[in-house]
Amino acid sequence: MRWLASLALGTAALSLFAACDGEPPPPPPVDGGEVALADGTRVVIADGSGAVSLFDGDRALLASPEHARPIARTFTERVTGNLGIWSFRRQGVTEHRYDRFQAWREEAGAAVVEYALVPDPEAETPVEGVATLRIAPGDRADTTVITLLNV
Repeated sequence: MRWLASLALGTAALSLFAACDGEPPPPPPVDGGEVALADGTRVVIADGSGAVSLFDGDRALLASPEHARPIARTFTERVTGNLGIWSFRRQGVTEHRYDRFQAWREEAGAAVVEYALVPDPEAETPVEGVATLRIAPGDRADTTVITLLNV
């Protein structure tokens, strides 16, 4: 009887390990929202995707595609040329895609949207990070500044 109970526990543990062997489930979707900037610009962040739209009243000023996400590229650049004719070459280009809408908030009069880097499980050294999109009123009356920071 003891052997049968031990076999049942062993089988349950094996199936638990089998269930854990794979990619973790995706995080729950993030609710979007709206931020009104001091210059009257409305920033609308879409539910789940983090797509950003800017409006002046009802007039659309800018809208990111629903599934567009920030991409950071690192590379070595070589510049050659003389007399105003230049040639630029990139080598060792590595792409980092911030594919997961993580959060948004209103901070110091700006809309801040965060996208998380989804590490490549097959990479030798997985990289983690967050890209922060900040939308704030500009220095001049009719300007809005959009800044993307890669952390």
